[in-house]
Amino acid sequence: MKLPKFLLSCATAACLGAFSTTPAHAAAITINNYSFENLPAGYWAEANPISSWTGTGNNLTAGGSWDASTRSVGSITGGSGSYMLDIHVDTGATGTVTGSGWINTASLGTYTADTVYTLTVAIATPNTWATPLNSIIALGTNGTPGSALALITTPVGSLSDTAFTNITVTLDTSVVTSAVGQNIVVLLEHNATIGASYGRDIYFDNVRLDTLAVPEPATWALLAFSLTSVVVFRRRNS
Repeated sequence: MKLPKFLLSCATAACLGAFSTTPAHAAAITINNYSFENLPAGYWAEANPISSWTGTGNNLTAGGSWDASTRSVGSITGGSGSYMLDIHVDTGATGTVTGSGWINTASLGTYTADTVYTLTVAIATPNTWATPLNSIIALGTNGTPGSALALITTPVGSLSDTAFTNITVTLDTSVVTSAVGQNIVVLLEHNATIGASYGRDIYFDNVRLDTLAVPEPATWALLAFSLTSVVVFRRRNS
């Protein structure tokens, strides 16, 4: 005897209900000047930090210095608009200086449970012909590289001097549960791991942070049960 059609309908509805409990993609968290178009003319991070990009750092060793400024993209394609953030690392004249400089946002709120945070940054370099350096984008808690909860390092020599490349890093608070309740901070770092004879630059642009809620285990269980029920009902009715 075939099962009543309404049972199949109920199972299908339950399945759709399970899907509907999965939250839709949320809007990006606002980061002021994410494309760096509205920074003050002649902006230098060490001397004139701006709203939402208040932190700076310098951990170069054996001398040297760094600065961050906005500059015209010039011949580099992509990014967002005509300007980008340039982190310049002055490695000195001897080629022995290593380390990094970084800039970070102020707190963008706090991490919530069961959420995936996806940070996307466009990156380029004006001098791939020279000693290769790399860059780091990270999600952290207090504005220092040591606070990074999730990061990605661009491989040495992988950046282009003709076009921006989108680099993405994710943080899942259902996995990294220690992040919940801590400050959301975006870090952009120029990592001079190889000594060079003079300064090097990394360009950052089009910073975006998206969030997506992770379904709870109970939601997945309901979805699995619903799908199984649909399959069983269809087989018995065939």
